[in-house]
Amino acid sequence: MSCPILSENQTKRLHLPYPMLVCFAMFNAWQMGFIYFAGPSLVVDGRTPLPISMDNITIVIVAAYLLAIILMIAIPRKVVWAARLSALASLVTISGLFLPLSPEALTMLVYLHVFFCCFMIGFESYIIINLFAEETVITHLTIAYAAATLLVSIVQNDVVPVSFPVFRVLCVIMLFMMLWFFFHLPANREAYPVYVTRNDDMVRPRKLFGGIYVLIFVACIMMLAGPAAAANVPNGVSISYFADAVAAVLLYMLYKKCNIHPIRTVSLFIGFSVVGFLFMFLTEYQPSLAYPACILMGFGFMPCQLLPMYGFILMKQYPSRYITSSIMILAVITVVIQSGLVELFRSAPNMLHLAYMAITVILAMIYLQLAPYLLYTMKKHIPLCEKTPDGQIISVLRDERPAASIKAYVSETERADTNQLEATAVIEEAAQSVMEDKAEPPAAEEAHTETTPSHTELLLSRLTRREREVLDLISCGYSNGDIAKALYISEHTVKDHTKNIYRKLEVHSRHAAAQIINRHEAGLR
Repeated sequence: MSCPILSENQTKRLHLPYPMLVCFAMFNAWQMGFIYFAGPSLVVDGRTPLPISMDNITIVIVAAYLLAIILMIAIPRKVVWAARLSALASLVTISGLFLPLSPEALTMLVYLHVFFCCFMIGFESYIIINLFAEETVITHLTIAYAAATLLVSIVQNDVVPVSFPVFRVLCVIMLFMMLWFFFHLPANREAYPVYVTRNDDMVRPRKLFGGIYVLIFVACIMMLAGPAAAANVPNGVSISYFADAVAAVLLYMLYKKCNIHPIRTVSLFIGFSVVGFLFMFLTEYQPSLAYPACILMGFGFMPCQLLPMYGFILMKQYPSRYITSSIMILAVITVVIQSGLVELFRSAPNMLHLAYMAITVILAMIYLQLAPYLLYTMKKHIPLCEKTPDGQIISVLRDERPAASIKAYVSETERADTNQLEATAVIEEAAQSVMEDKAEPPAAEEAHTETTPSHTELLLSRLTRREREVLDLISCGYSNGDIAKALYISEHTVKDHTKNIYRKLEVHSRHAAAQIINRHEAGLR
């Protein structure tokens, strides 16, 4: 596969400080807050409600999404400039709401502001997926988002109501913070990633792409379902977003203090959401469960909040310009589906909560199947390779020698495998000897603690170099056909390697094999 593209993209990714990320996260508070206020009852400076139509608002939102998708496909290397101009236009339109204009003019400004709110949603995801480094992605989607989500919780509460004039001032402050962030981002062509083309020697991991897109699709539905269900409880939306902020801080602390990657804990938060929807269903019989339900559903927002991370994983493995736009298209489709579900169960809201719970269970099942591939790909080290002017590929991790082509490297690998096969029996005999040593008395076992390899290491030591490469691709979500194309071997050969991997690792599925190598990467026994 074409290593130089992945390596070059990896070196371009940005490591940003927390204050910058908080400024960027203000987009979330601004967008969600303004959509919350933008309705037929919107009153500016104590005047009569503006003549705003929700049908027009819907048309504006759809138009903004579609235009953003077109822009990200047609001119992806202009996204930062588009974000800058959109933030400036948003600042102009919100400033116009301070002026003593006619109701019709104010209404038009509201429509324009809603347009830019939604137009920039795709740009936010694009910047995270295409420009941020892994550490920055995690920090932004957890602790930086916590600050923004806390503001959303405050705006949407009814205990200490926030008026639109107050929020209008907050919008100006948040937009200035966002502008500061956008103008500190590099916008030159070299700052953007290199996108794969048909001429590049890369294979798209179809299994990984398909699974993640299904995961994103279901998570998008849940991202809309949670607030919709919480809206039936007084202050329910505010409580849910406050719980989401707490969950984000908790996730970040687990990551920084306990070295637990967010991907490992997502299933737990999905479980909270399942229980939350169950409690919401039971509120018809036990109303006191309403607020615990909102809290649990708020914790369940976290898997949805991490959607850009899943796009980052795709981009890291196969840098396509269509990843962010595909996610946006899925988001638009889920809005239609969510509206259909609400309409279908309008007369039976409890059945709607059961439907949400069933969808959340499906989300959990999908996630558990994908988790090993997501984790391995997220933490996978990108080989430091580069391409010479004459097209040769240099791998600085192996031996610094240029290979005339990928196929030449494959032949070299096969020769190395032949040599390694001769040593396999010796390795397995040594592994068996170590396993027998574990039966020694405790004192003897304690004496060997520092030098005894883990069981996972022993299993992996049985693999040949080629089998390790096949296992690496399996753990990245590649199908047998994809692996055959990537390694220039037949699919039958891939199947043979896979059978050997299963036998040597003592597993019976790709999922279990990926879990083995993840345990090895995590240093678990």
